[in-house]
Amino acid sequence: MKFKVRDGFVVRIQTRIDMPDGRIEVQETTFYGGQPVELDAAGAEQHVHKLEPADKAASAWLDSKAEPLTKAASDADLQALIDRAVAVALATQTRAAVPA
Repeated sequence: MKFKVRDGFVVRIQTRIDMPDGRIEVQETTFYGGQPVELDAAGAEQHVHKLEPADKAASAWLDSKAEPLTKAASDADLQALIDRAVAVALATQTRAAVPA
């Protein structure tokens, strides 16, 4: 999948390379904000918050990671939250105004 690194982020990809003499070398590639990077699902999972999709497969994969939206609060729910916040603020203000 093709992604673009989000501005302000850095993605470091480490690849293990088996050498002919039996040694294992680690190659690290660094991608900075705005640069394209190709990753499989496992690689993208490690950096998901740093990536923007650059193709349909990446968009679909990122969409599958998004949590579904919850039901929007009703006007009554919002008013109840406002009323509670006002009551707490008034109670705090009243206590502060009472001399000790």
